[in-house]
Amino acid sequence: MKQKLLFGVGLMALSFVLYFFKLPGSYNFDSDFARDLINIHTISQGHLTLLGPKSSFGGLYTGPYYYYLFVPIYRISHSLNAILFFNALLFACSISLVFFILNKHLSLFRATLASLALAFLPLLITTSRSPGNAFSYIPFLIVALTIFSFAIPEKNLLIFCLGLLLGIILNFHYSNIFFIVSAWMILLLTLKKRMKIAYFALGIFVSYLPLGLFELKHGLVMFKNTFVNGSYHTFLNDQNGIQLHAKKNIIDNFLFLSEQFRQVIILPPLVWVAIGLVLMLYKKAQERISAPQKNLFIFSILSSVALVFILNGQFAIFYIYPVAIMLALSVVLLVASSKLWYSLIAIILLELLFFPSSLYKPAVRSYKIFQDASNYLVDKKLIDKNNSFNTIQIRKETSIAPYGFEYRYFLIERGYIPADVTEYQQSHTLILFSEVKKLDLVSLNSWEINQFGKENLQKYNRYNFKNLTIYKFEK
Repeated sequence: MKQKLLFGVGLMALSFVLYFFKLPGSYNFDSDFARDLINIHTISQGHLTLLGPKSSFGGLYTGPYYYYLFVPIYRISHSLNAILFFNALLFACSISLVFFILNKHLSLFRATLASLALAFLPLLITTSRSPGNAFSYIPFLIVALTIFSFAIPEKNLLIFCLGLLLGIILNFHYSNIFFIVSAWMILLLTLKKRMKIAYFALGIFVSYLPLGLFELKHGLVMFKNTFVNGSYHTFLNDQNGIQLHAKKNIIDNFLFLSEQFRQVIILPPLVWVAIGLVLMLYKKAQERISAPQKNLFIFSILSSVALVFILNGQFAIFYIYPVAIMLALSVVLLVASSKLWYSLIAIILLELLFFPSSLYKPAVRSYKIFQDASNYLVDKKLIDKNNSFNTIQIRKETSIAPYGFEYRYFLIERGYIPADVTEYQQSHTLILFSEVKKLDLVSLNSWEINQFGKENLQKYNRYNFKNLTIYKFEK
């Protein structure tokens, strides 16, 4: 027992060092996370919400659990760094918990190797160092996947709790739908009394009560906006302004997605599938492989195939994260349960060979850049609490993050509250942060600029701060 505890704690400590080393200096401050920090800050001030971040699928929002996960640590610390460390700790704890679950069914050495193979996956290293609704559910996902491989409960309360957990995971990001469907089918194939699936469904239903309450209070606004008004076509027709796209041709899309999988789980999906099929079909290699493990592997293949046909337009790499984790983890557990368990050493060596060391380099977009620029505005008295002001940013490489949430967050921390991103027309002052050195103000043409009024851009004050040019426009 002491040896098991020692290994579990050791794995957690190793994982934590792996996941938080060189943070926060290597963390690139993301516009979406800055937006979420504002909402976390607002909740910590007592203004509760039923909604999480808006999804890119029409007018649908995700659930609020992602915000509330970080509210306690933020309320205690009021620190971005604390959230970074807490996110890394969640991942480290999940690796340790997976180890303890595995060690109930596998030897200490096999459980340790399987946990290490999981811990060193580039996908986990990347997401553990970047909090966000598309990343921070992964600790819960890998625990849930391990449960579905080894420890599917039969008690009604535990089945309900499992449904609640998976519902919360889906409320983080809707790309988890593939795992939810797979989990449903695995339960139907595994439970001795299939009617108990109702408790699983009830758990998922309960997880959606906050969104359901919001819909009831607001006349089904999300449903109407998405499906009645047809805003989901923006996603299906790839009109959200995201620069990376999947391929329309099935063969091209298969090759494209295979490369994306390889980047996050070391090997292309076909290689993972080949390893799993060898263990499934070569009976002499099988030792402790269970039916739930086989089912999880089969459904990870089906989910991967479904991605090739469904995900053929708008693309972000985190869309494939749940399926990639399903595939890699199911194969790792198959190997750990087979007579070829020592092959896990080869997987770990491959992970070390292709270790994503670039994640530990100094950040290009460090949060200090935005914090210092925001402090400059306040210290130079370029904004006034008594006059409504708004912010916008111009970046070279993207046009889909114009609101300047990175600056908004630090201004709010200083007590200067910008007007809402829907209120450019009502704002008296517009602060423009430009990362473009020679900006042609005449050529600016966006909804935000037009709402503020292009005629109000003719007179301005310009300030140079480090690598930024700051423009102040007033009506």
